[in-house]
Amino acid sequence: MRHQTLDPWDRFRVSLEIVAAGVGAPGLAPTYAVQRLSDGYWWNGVGAWVVGYIAVAMNEPDATNQPGLYDFIISEPNLAFSVGGEGYRVKLMEASRNVLEYVQVDQAEGNPWDDARGDHVAGGSFGEGVKLAADAVDAAALATSAVDEIADGVWDESQAGHDSAGTLGRAVQRIYAALMRHEGATDEHTADAAHVPGTRFYGPNVPPTPRSDAYAGMLAVYVPSGGEQTLVRVLGIGSDSGDLYFDIRLLDGTAISGGTGIGDNLRILNVQDPSADEIMSEPMAAHTTDGTFGDYVRRMLSLRQHNVRVIYDTWNSANQPTHGYVYVYASKADLEADSAPYPLATGKYEVDAAFNGSLQPTEYTSTKES
Repeated sequence: MRHQTLDPWDRFRVSLEIVAAGVGAPGLAPTYAVQRLSDGYWWNGVGAWVVGYIAVAMNEPDATNQPGLYDFIISEPNLAFSVGGEGYRVKLMEASRNVLEYVQVDQAEGNPWDDARGDHVAGGSFGEGVKLAADAVDAAALATSAVDEIADGVWDESQAGHDSAGTLGRAVQRIYAALMRHEGATDEHTADAAHVPGTRFYGPNVPPTPRSDAYAGMLAVYVPSGGEQTLVRVLGIGSDSGDLYFDIRLLDGTAISGGTGIGDNLRILNVQDPSADEIMSEPMAAHTTDGTFGDYVRRMLSLRQHNVRVIYDTWNSANQPTHGYVYVYASKADLEADSAPYPLATGKYEVDAAFNGSLQPTEYTSTKES
């Protein structure tokens, strides 16, 4: 005879094999009795644990194909787990063949997935690890601490680890690099001295004063310690008894309110501030694209006798011009170098004039040809 026990957390099975002369013995009536060791109660075979010994008939699964095999199964919730999880003692009996066996079944106390997470806090234990993982992803945690930790982790992530082609990390780095001006290693500066009224930003890595023109008119992001960032304009680089500083102003031309302080941050952008002075100083010859604001301003100046050529080709009987063309040029040099059919002209207008019998002008028209 032989017995076998299988005991996952939610059930245990006990089987008994009775053999005579090498042949399984079917049709017998073995019984079993199961005692719960935690309280001494006995299994009654129909779903309850009771006081007092009870023997229960075993099953015969298949007398034809598996002769001599008998078994029983106790499954959840009939296991009725108890605190302590001492397990169960099983007694197997078959009187006609003098069978008597005892089996000790060590059983888990209950479904581990139904256990309270708060009961498993021992450092380094498997239960603590499961609890920490569950706490990190439950709804409440995702709404607070986990979200905060993820966000912090993203913004604290090292730039150096994200340079793979096609990734968002690399794209962000390239945008940052395009925006930031790089004088030497970097153009991100931390103030090492304060200044009131707030027109100077002192720093250990401010470029030398000969680089002043390269910075004049650049935009920068000024970030005071513990304050909100704001855009400023760099006017140049100055020196105060050898201490170099950026000369800065707010975009309205005023100083930083409260002054600049130690630990403040200045990030020079790769962006030129288009000030009114720079706009008015823009070369007129560089703006000849038809339909643009710059082109129309240039044409108005030209038509007011600024680099303009007038060609008449028709006169009346009194030798008064009645038809011709006006050509405008981007520069005096172009005008002087040009000749018919005037390819260097940047604009052409057709003009017509009419006079009455007293030779008084009655109409003048001008139309844009090119």
